[in-house]
Parts: sequence; C-alpha cells; structure tokens
Amino acid sequence: MDGVYNVEIPFGIRPGDDLDPNIFWDGSELVSLHIDCEVNPFTGKPFFNEVIFYHVPSKSLLVTDLYWNYPASVVTNEIYSDLPGGDVDFGSWELAPTVEKIPFGTRAWKFGMDQIYRPFYVNFMIKDEDRSRYNSIVNQIINVWEVETLIPAHGDIIRGKQVIKYVLQKHFGVK
Repeated sequence: MDGVYNVEIPFGIRPGDDLDPNIFWDGSELVSLHIDCEVNPFTGKPFFNEVIFYHVPSKSLLVTDLYWNYPASVVTNEIYSDLPGGDVDFGSWELAPTVEKIPFGTRAWKFGMDQIYRPFYVNFMIKDEDRSRYNSIVNQIINVWEVETLIPAHGDIIRGKQVIKYVLQKHFGVK
C-alpha cells in the first residue's frame, strides 16, 4: 500500500538517530524519542515503553503517559503571565492544575496520579542504572526542544513555551 506507514519504530530510538528515509518519515521534521528507562518494580519488566514525538516545524510535542493534563473549566494560562516572557502568546486557554470546580472523580484521579503515582514512578520505576538516561530524556524535552504546544493523550493541550517549560519542570521535579 503506497503512503501507508507499516513498520515498527526501532527500540531505543533517540533524536539524531539515522532513519532510512525510504522506510521512515523525515527525522529532522518529526523527531521520535523512546522512553525506555522505566520498569515495573514488582515484575522487573518494562512498563509504558512509550515513544514520544516532537514535530519541529510546529514545535509540538505529542506524548501518551509521560505527561497528563486533566481538563478544567475555570483556569486559563493568563494566571501564568508573570512567568519570564509573560507567556500568553496563544491567548486564553485552559490548564488543569489542581482546581476546585472539576468533578470529584477527576480531582481524585488527578490527586492519585500527581501525588501518588508520579512520585512512585520517579522513585521506584526508574532504576538507578537508568537514571542518567531518564535525566537525558527530561533534558531533551525541557531544554533542547523548543516546545510551544504540548499534546498529551490524557487531558487538554497546553500552549506557550514558558508555560510548558514550567509545567514540565514541575511534573518531572526539575529545579
């Protein structure tokens, strides 16, 4: 079938890896990064094993379980206008930090993910020998790519370079 993508993404793929242009997309336009440093601490087997994508022309990052942003109905990016650069370049849009006016089930899920799962993930699912690889992945996302749109599989899109950097630093525990 012409024009249909039907190959597997190589295990452990990193930005800058040479991809055969006859098999894959243009690696300078759509950069893929394999998140392969977490394991289930009870089974010792890989957990999410996800691949994230950074689209260079649009400066958009697409993730699945690496980051989540649960929907809200009352909080906009305008509350972050005091960040360096006053990053409200995309106008008013919603960001889902802990807020009161969302359903109880969503708040409970968000609390569980943010306060229980995320610390468990960072402290117990990334083995010590994989910590430097994890740190290089976080560095690539936060400091190398110039992400202006963050598209999570779970929750609302986030727009604005400084806001995204701020929420990802907080999410990954980066100072």
